[in-house]
Amino acid sequence: MSNYYDYTVQNNIATIGGIYPGFNDYYYEGGWRTDTILDWKIPHNNNQTLQETLDLTDRYPVAFIQLITWNDFGEGTMVEPTLEFGFTPLEKIQIYTGVSFTKEDLELPYKLYNLRQKHKNNPRLQIILKRVYQLIFTLKLERARIILAIIEQVY
Repeated sequence: MSNYYDYTVQNNIATIGGIYPGFNDYYYEGGWRTDTILDWKIPHNNNQTLQETLDLTDRYPVAFIQLITWNDFGEGTMVEPTLEFGFTPLEKIQIYTGVSFTKEDLELPYKLYNLRQKHKNNPRLQIILKRVYQLIFTLKLERARIILAIIEQVY
């Protein structure tokens, strides 16, 4: 990527910065290739690859950045929370962009999802959880957090 950015600077080409957490070619495993000769990989390196691509966009005059996620989980380019990496990729992006949101804010949709699944047969509670979704969507996170905490305690 450094070579690409150097080229764009030397040739005065406006460019888009790209960030990604890693890549794992799985075309053979997915049945799209008959052998592994052309397989390639960009290791996650414990989330270091994501940090390195973020850092590169700071060192070069990119017009904006793109979160490159290709086929997400299949190719290992996901930034969504996973058992393997937790919320770390999203936290790194939060730090990079300078937003005031926290890891706890990122966890709210996950808590909402779990409560929706746990109480899927409770229509009254589903109405309340739908309202919590609307609070999260409109960034009224503290109100959403309070309601979810009450639901977790009562139910």
